Amino acid sequence: MKYFLVIVVLASVLAVTLSATIENCKCWEGFEAEKEGDDVHCRGTKNHRIFPCDTKKPPTCTCVDEATKKDVVLDLGETACTGLAGKYVSLSCKPEAEWDAWLKEYPQYRLQIN
Repeated sequence: MKYFLVIVVLASVLAVTLSATIENCKCWEGFEAEKEGDDVHCRGTKNHRIFPCDTKKPPTCTCVDEATKKDVVLDLGETACTGLAGKYVSLSCKPEAEWDAWLKEYPQYRLQIN
């Protein structure tokens, strides 16, 4: 019984230690730590995008406007050139090399097209 109590106490201490807290959640500028149930994540104050705490900041997403052919810089947290149909020349953000490197580390944010 004594060993059982020691194991329960150690497991409880470990669970509390490993659980994410708002205080130790690192977010990018324009994002704030938010606790939702047992989960702590970063939410964009402008675009409300959600990213896990301590995620490496993505490159700036630059898209080419279909009508003007000019570069359009999207808000931090945008990971693809989406919008109204035909708004951008491509769905991929520029600079492609930087985005390929970031998306290799965080493949869950790569736009899936069927």
